[in-house]
Amino acid sequence: MIRFLDLSVSDNEERSKLIKAFESHLDSGMLIIKDGPTLFEKKLANICERKFAVGVNTGTDALVLAIRLLGLPLGSKILTSPFSWIASASSIKLAGHCPVFIDIDETLQMDLDKVENYLEQNRSNIKAILIPHLHGNVSNINRLRKIKNKFNVKLIEDCAQAFMAYDNENNIAGHLGDISAFSFNAMKVLGSLGDGGAIIFDDESLLERSYSLRHSGMCNSNGEKNSEISGNFRLHSIQSSFLNIKLEFVKKKIARNRELAYLYKENLPQEIISVTQNYQNSNHYCFQIILPSHRDELMEYLTQNNVEVKIRHDFLISEQKKFKDCEKESLAKAKTLVKKIICLPLHNNLTNDDVRFISELITKFYKNI
Repeated sequence: MIRFLDLSVSDNEERSKLIKAFESHLDSGMLIIKDGPTLFEKKLANICERKFAVGVNTGTDALVLAIRLLGLPLGSKILTSPFSWIASASSIKLAGHCPVFIDIDETLQMDLDKVENYLEQNRSNIKAILIPHLHGNVSNINRLRKIKNKFNVKLIEDCAQAFMAYDNENNIAGHLGDISAFSFNAMKVLGSLGDGGAIIFDDESLLERSYSLRHSGMCNSNGEKNSEISGNFRLHSIQSSFLNIKLEFVKKKIARNRELAYLYKENLPQEIISVTQNYQNSNHYCFQIILPSHRDELMEYLTQNNVEVKIRHDFLISEQKKFKDCEKESLAKAKTLVKKIICLPLHNNLTNDDVRFISELITKFYKNI
């Protein structure tokens, strides 16, 4: 079986360093991150061209804390995509606000024309935009900057799938947002050995509160011990160490992802549309394609031939029970494309022959229907 995702660590150097890091934590007993930037957090901020990075325990909690740090009035409306992992929208509700769903374009990213049009008609009602950068691709950063400034809204970048990915003008994911959030779940391009996340920003006034929010609202300023109600969202120090090591190998990993994605592009039939428009700038977190027809039949055919494929994401958030009462525009494109997408295997343990074999199967399938 050609697996959809294989997270085994096959690089001997990386494996050895991870084992040594684990052993050092067993010796030191330092297992939970403390306040003050770790080496990983410093490197993360530098890579993303930001001043500060604060590690947390999951990508979802990173989004929730990011929204809370903005200090929006309770119940504020925040524009976001109906087509993403559900955490993009659930984090808005968890932070006490209301998602408003805007349609996507043919790349499966939020349609920025529709974002701007919606803001023109609802200028006073919308307080922020939460933009998910999906499938290793990045929305137009400069266009988002213009929209943010024009309508005086806050911008949260959901970079869970876009670590070290760039837009078509070479702006790195996470660089623009008033605050940006990352997931380091094991399946991400930069993945911990479990779960992890981070928020990044430039506003120094947010730093102390970010430490407080990730540590049950505990605070040492002005003699206070507890400044507000929050949870325990600290990143484990052992995961911070693992991530610091994985940073050494992530460029190599992305380069290999890019080789595999190019190979798909060269070998898949022309009627298959990849949502990745710029292969050089994507991190190729996954290889998402849009099919002309017969998705379920193709999935069954590939499974019968020992190829594991997934639909990512297989539902619209806006149609789920807990979100049906949220404001939305027509979402016509999202409703159409969610029925046509499929995700092919793409990971560093995949071989060139695997990609050619999968591409040949898909070509054969569409020739015979």
